Amino acid sequence: MAGIRFAHTENSLPDPFLAAPLLHLLLRGIKRTLGLTSRQRLPIAMTLLRQINEELALHLSTTDVSFTSTGCLTLHLKASKTTPYRQGCSLLIAPSHRSVCAVRALRKYLALRLTSGTSPLYVFQSGNYLIRAKVTTIIRTLLQWLGISSELYASHSFRIGAATSAAEAGLPPWLIQTLGRWSSNCYTLYIRTPPSVLQKVPGLLAATNTSGQGIWNPLLQRFTPSLP
Repeated sequence: MAGIRFAHTENSLPDPFLAAPLLHLLLRGIKRTLGLTSRQRLPIAMTLLRQINEELALHLSTTDVSFTSTGCLTLHLKASKTTPYRQGCSLLIAPSHRSVCAVRALRKYLALRLTSGTSPLYVFQSGNYLIRAKVTTIIRTLLQWLGISSELYASHSFRIGAATSAAEAGLPPWLIQTLGRWSSNCYTLYIRTPPSVLQKVPGLLAATNTSGQGIWNPLLQRFTPSLP
C-alpha cells in the first residue's frame, strides 16, 4: 500500500486510498486482531533486585587479598563454580621469581591503587571497574600489537594456558587437577599439546624398551599387562 501511494504521489496523482472506507475498516480490524507489535520488557522487581545485589557482592575486593610471612599470596574467592553451592575457596599463590610473577604484579598494582575496602579490586583510573569483556578486549589489542591473530583468544584463554603450561612443565595430572580446582579429569580438555612435546615423541618411542613391563596406562599411572 505504501508503494502504491508513493507511486501516485510521485506522478502527481491523487491518493487512491482516500476514498476507500472499507479498506480502512479492514486494516483497523486486522490491527485489533493481531495487536501492535512491540518489544516485551520484563520487570525487575524487589526479589530479582535482591538477587542482583547479592551477585554484585561476590566481586573480588582488596579485603580478599593478603600475603603470608613467606611472601605468598592468599586470594579468597567468595564464590566459585568449581565448589559445590558456590561456597567459595582460598587460593595460595607462591612467587615465581621470574619475569611472569602474579605475586609481584599484584603488589605493584596495590601500591598504585588509591582506594581500598570492599569495592572491586581492579579499578581503572577513570573509576570504571574491570569486567570480563574488557579483559578480552585488552588481550586482543596486545596480541594485535605483537602481530598475532587474536580472534580465538578471550579471557578464558588464561585458564586453558595454565593447564597447557603445567602439562608442558611435566606436572603430574593430580597436581594439574588440584591447581585448577577441577573435580574430574575434564582438565584434559584444556591442555593443548605444544609442538615441542610432539617433536620429542619419535625419539622417546624409539628409545623405549618395555619388554616385560606391559602397556603404560596413563589413568593408573603404571604399566598394565600387554595384550596377547
